[in-house]
Amino acid sequence: MLLNTVYFIIVDNTPPVVTCPRDTYTTIECNTEGTTVTWQECVASDNSGRVSLVSRSHAQGEFFPTGTSTVTYTFADPSGNRASASFSVVITEGMWELRV
Repeated sequence: MLLNTVYFIIVDNTPPVVTCPRDTYTTIECNTEGTTVTWQECVASDNSGRVSLVSRSHAQGEFFPTGTSTVTYTFADPSGNRASASFSVVITEGMWELRV
């Protein structure tokens, strides 16, 4: 009787899928340096069923200056595959209301 052993090596090359909110727009009073901003956290899914947050460039409730800032989240699966997604936080100054 002859027995053969067969080995399978499973390689996961598929990165996680990252979903982030749309760009966030906030208008602040003139001559204000910026404001704090919150958003719905980015989430990720993966074919392995497990994914972890590796990094994010900004935290919720952080102060953002006037202008456009990019918020980036990076996730990884157990095989080391990484994926990132970004959205913009746009802070603009409003106009003064002139009352006569």
